Amino acid sequence: LFEDNFPSELKNKDVNNSNELLKMETLQQIWECISSANDNSFKNHQESIVKSWALLPATNKHLYNSCSPVLPIVKPSVLEVIEMKAFSVLNSLGSPVLDDKNITNSSILKYCPKMTDYNRVLSVLFHMHYQQNILDNLSSSNNDIDSLLFYLSKTNYRHDYQIMNQIKALPLFKSIQGELTILTGKKVYLWPSLGFCSAGYDKWAPSDTVVFLEYCGSWRKLCGNDFSLLGSQLDQKDIYKQLIFPQFNTLTDDERKQHLLYIRDHLYQEVKHDAKLDNQRGLHARTFIASLKELACLQSPLNPLQLLPVKEFSDHTI
Repeated sequence: LFEDNFPSELKNKDVNNSNELLKMETLQQIWECISSANDNSFKNHQESIVKSWALLPATNKHLYNSCSPVLPIVKPSVLEVIEMKAFSVLNSLGSPVLDDKNITNSSILKYCPKMTDYNRVLSVLFHMHYQQNILDNLSSSNNDIDSLLFYLSKTNYRHDYQIMNQIKALPLFKSIQGELTILTGKKVYLWPSLGFCSAGYDKWAPSDTVVFLEYCGSWRKLCGNDFSLLGSQLDQKDIYKQLIFPQFNTLTDDERKQHLLYIRDHLYQEVKHDAKLDNQRGLHARTFIASLKELACLQSPLNPLQLLPVKEFSDHTI
C-alpha cells in the first residue's frame, strides 16, 4: 500500500517536505492508521513501517525515518530546567524538533528522543554537526557552552568510550586562546592555575596537535574537577621539558628571553631548593636543572645563527 500510494522519496532517511510531498493531514491519518488499537493489521508492523518510511515530522519541514542518525527531538517540559536550557541552545542551532502540533498521535513519541534520553540526544547533535557543522554557529558565550556541557554530563560518557569520543569530537571546549575546539586527536592539557608564560605558544603548542584548556573553563561543567577524563595536568616544569624546550630553537630571541625570565623569576628558586631533597620531588627538580643546562638558548659569538647551551656561557671580562 505504501509503495503504491506514496512517492519513493519518502523512503529516504531525511526528506525535505517544504513542498508538501506528504501533506500533514495525510501524515496524521497514516499515524492514526498504524496506531489503531482496533486493527492490528498495521499496528503490528508499525515499527518496520517507520524504519522504512520518513514519517517523523519536524518543525523544520523535514521528515525522518527511525533509522536516521538525525531524529526530531521532543521539546521538554519547562519543569525540566537543565534539559530546557540545552534544548534552547540546540533549537537555536537548527537541531530538528518534533512537530507535535500538526501530528498529535502519541505513538510517534517512542521514535523521537526526549531530552532526558541524554545519549540519544548527543547522537543527534553529533551527526547534525558532522552533516552541517551546526556548532560552528555556537555563540562563544559561556552560558550556551556551559548549558550544553552540563547537559552532556548526564550522558553515560564515564562508562562508554564511544560516547566520550563523540563528546570529544564536538567543538565545545574553549582553549586558552579563546577558541572553541575539538579534543579528538590532540594532546589535551590543563593550563596552570597560577598562570604561565605563553610566549611563542603557537610554536610549542600547535593547535592541530595540542590544546590547553582554561583552568576554570567550561569543561568543569562536564567533568567536575576530574580533568583526567579529558587529558593530563602538567606542572610548569613538565610543560617546559616536554613541550617548550624541544621547540626552543624555533622561538624568536624575545620569546626565548621571556621564558628564561619567567623561569628565573617564578621557578628557579623553588627548583634550586627542591634539588636538595632526597625524594621524587628532588629528582624531578634535578632533572629540570639538567635540562636547563643543556638548553640551547645563547647566541654563539662566532655564529649568530647558532645557539649554545647555558653551560657554555663564560664571562671573559672576569
